[in-house]
Amino acid sequence: MPLTPSYGDRRIGPIQRLYRKTEKRLIQWLAKTVAPGVGHGWAWAYNALSRLLKFRVGVDRIMSETDNVMQPRVESAIRGAWRDGLTEARRDAGPAPAPDERPMWRIIDDTTEAIRGAHRHVPRSLDNVYREIVDAAVHPREIGEQARRDAVQRALEAFARQGITGFMDSRGRRYDFVTYVETAVRSAITRAEVDAYCAQAVSAGHDLVIVSDVAGSCPLCRPFEGQVLSITGNTVGAIARDNSTGHAVRVRVLCSLAQARERGLWHRNCRHTLKVWTPDDPAPPRAARVPAEVRERRRRQRSAARRNRIRERVGFVAQS
Repeated sequence: MPLTPSYGDRRIGPIQRLYRKTEKRLIQWLAKTVAPGVGHGWAWAYNALSRLLKFRVGVDRIMSETDNVMQPRVESAIRGAWRDGLTEARRDAGPAPAPDERPMWRIIDDTTEAIRGAHRHVPRSLDNVYREIVDAAVHPREIGEQARRDAVQRALEAFARQGITGFMDSRGRRYDFVTYVETAVRSAITRAEVDAYCAQAVSAGHDLVIVSDVAGSCPLCRPFEGQVLSITGNTVGAIARDNSTGHAVRVRVLCSLAQARERGLWHRNCRHTLKVWTPDDPAPPRAARVPAEVRERRRRQRSAARRNRIRERVGFVAQS
């Protein structure tokens, strides 16, 4: 497989663009629906709450349109990742019959269902935000229509800075809506690459793979670097023959692929990859060592990107 796996870098773009567009539409629809009206106090609040049903219908429409586009884009990304895994395995293990694609379809189904679960959460979350904005405008720091307008604007900007929240993965990590979807798809792409590679390797008669070395790896996955894993879990200890010397080579099998995953290998943002292990080529794929200044520059770029997204969301409010 590649020196460092893609983590979806080549395939995430269409999904990123879809969900950032959806986020923009939702924020603008919220601002457009909750803000209008004259007056202040409970009279304005009554009118604003009377538009809540209209707001819900608009949110449902936006999410339905997003859902219709999401499924084929996710399927395309994961199918592409599966093909990438097969291609790399054929380079490493040689030609062999293509493996069963049912695991790929399970990844597609699991990913789309996880995203649709997030879709179902969005209307409830925005319903609560709508009510909170109305409540903030009913009790502004000053009295009058302008004070109410200012209170609505402050509440909208506070929401835009935070984003649509309340999304949690299986390990308890919290995300905003767009990041949650992006992370789910990236993780699925990695799984498809790895599973396809391993399935093709087994088809070619290999059960042992060795884990790559990645610069800056975390404590969860560092113990697996340079270790040999059994794809099926059937190989506990292995003796192979070096074709160049004819000597028997014993290798220690750390654990199965499934056990490695359970212990943290291929966690969120993990970029480790695998290579078929043979006694003729026993070394793990080497990592490209990234200088500390380059890592720091990338960290600053990620921080800047997060700040830009926040500014964009606040800008969406101003455009409405």
